[in-house]
Amino acid sequence: MSIVIAKGSGHAIRLEPTGVKDEDFLQRFVAENPHCLPVDEIEDDLALSIVAREFPTGSGPIDVLALDQNGGVYLIETKLYKNPDKRHVVAQVLDYAASIWANFSDADEFRQQLDACARNLKAKSLNEILISDLGVEPDQCSKLVASAAQNCEDGAFRFLVLMDRMGDRLKRLIRYVNRFCRFDLYGVEFEFYEHDDLHIAIPRLYGTESVKVVDGGRSTWNEDKYFDHVQETLGDKGVQALRPLFDHCVNSASSVTWGTGRLAGSFNPKYDSVSQKSVLTAYSDGNLALSFGWHPTEGEPFERLMKFRSLIEKELSISIPEDKLKTGYTLSFDAWSPHVQNICEAISESFC
Repeated sequence: MSIVIAKGSGHAIRLEPTGVKDEDFLQRFVAENPHCLPVDEIEDDLALSIVAREFPTGSGPIDVLALDQNGGVYLIETKLYKNPDKRHVVAQVLDYAASIWANFSDADEFRQQLDACARNLKAKSLNEILISDLGVEPDQCSKLVASAAQNCEDGAFRFLVLMDRMGDRLKRLIRYVNRFCRFDLYGVEFEFYEHDDLHIAIPRLYGTESVKVVDGGRSTWNEDKYFDHVQETLGDKGVQALRPLFDHCVNSASSVTWGTGRLAGSFNPKYDSVSQKSVLTAYSDGNLALSFGWHPTEGEPFERLMKFRSLIEKELSISIPEDKLKTGYTLSFDAWSPHVQNICEAISESFC
């Protein structure tokens, strides 16, 4: 498929696909640009942090390993359509998953291995990468990695197969796996174009169209389960803070969705005045994540977000760093819960 680009109303240029030169290019492109993976089509507001390339297993190295903000573990394998062994890629990622499942059940060992890979990949610690990419706070990193280790122990992985072109047989296999198997398999087809010094990539995700008929092992949260966990984790004070916030969001937001975290539940209010992404995430362990990085960076939606930021800073007597606008900012329960009514008012003033 060709695409047409133009600067303003000037002369338009038609570009034809240039393809992918080699698998290493695709690996590097994804490792350096994790936001190009359309995982938010799998689950709202998901974001990935690439923490390893060539992650070692007893069955060979995984091309790319990533974590999401809920501790989800993504095994990413790249294959070009011209590669003769592309039909075996599903067996390959299953073999890798079986090796991780068998060898990394210890959370400390898993963290050490990930940290070594992260330092080798980006010359940063694992925690530094997670903080930078996902906007989590330092004290939340250990919980995120513990959740990832639990997913490994349970064999709960998400597989992403990246290709420059995906044939019908592989698409059919992906649909079958996602309908009848406990794990999740997705295909991402990349179409590349080049213009001057620009790389233009159009990713297409396959696999979300299947309706799973078996339990995939992840927690599916709802209102009752969420507040049961709040009561168990935080007691009455947690319910007294999170219940009015939840009720306010349900009554004011365009929609509210539930997360699929394994160790903590979450609800995510979305306001059409900003975007189709959630403006905050309230976790059942008490943390409140303010989402900035997934929204427009100009115009009225951005102004609304900045108004929300300003109101939160004023009411809580805090300063949200500029670099957190690229990702998000997490408030501890003790920091925000005494101000829940003010936060509800800030939501209404900013987004409604």
